[in-house]
Amino acid sequence: MRIFVKAFKGLSLTGSYLDRVKLTKPDEFDKHILLKFPFVVNAVKDEIRPGFVQLAVQAAVSHPAVVDGYVNRRVLQDWLRNAFQAALKNNTITFFSLYNMEYKSYKLEYVQQGYDCAHTIIAKSELRTIAFDFVPAFAYQYKDWPLEEPPVDIGVREKWPWFAVPKGRAPRDDRTFMVCAPHWERRMMFHKYNLRKCACA
Repeated sequence: MRIFVKAFKGLSLTGSYLDRVKLTKPDEFDKHILLKFPFVVNAVKDEIRPGFVQLAVQAAVSHPAVVDGYVNRRVLQDWLRNAFQAALKNNTITFFSLYNMEYKSYKLEYVQQGYDCAHTIIAKSELRTIAFDFVPAFAYQYKDWPLEEPPVDIGVREKWPWFAVPKGRAPRDDRTFMVCAPHWERRMMFHKYNLRKCACA
């Protein structure tokens, strides 16, 4: 748990609320859990699988999510699952609602647990249910982009990061991470009136 706290570097919004296409009262949120390890993690192109990268580290690195010089997707998810389970031993949260100026208690349930890609927490009160999907992600700048040049303005590429995420339906090689760039994708869909904006993961 302590190692996870050191690796946690914040959250990044993705999905419908990032794209501002969600029309109903907020009931689900998609978030990237930004991870940063205390050593260099280089994204290198997966030569076999288009759209995937491998996250290479120095061979001497010792970390719960690293196996044989690479961040291992399956082991990473196991490590995060243990951290979530430890954090949610007390499965009730209370917060003050500015909307109706009263305290609300929610019971938390940890579902899905990273076996696909996201770690999902369901928060339930007497009147509402809210889902939070947390997807682990390593953030990179465009200068670290290892794939072919994407069809999006250079200004957008340099302003917004791209991510490597442990997509559960990826090939069997546990070193593979899927490339994801929500802000780039938003720009690519701009003025495409017959298409819905989308963000992978």
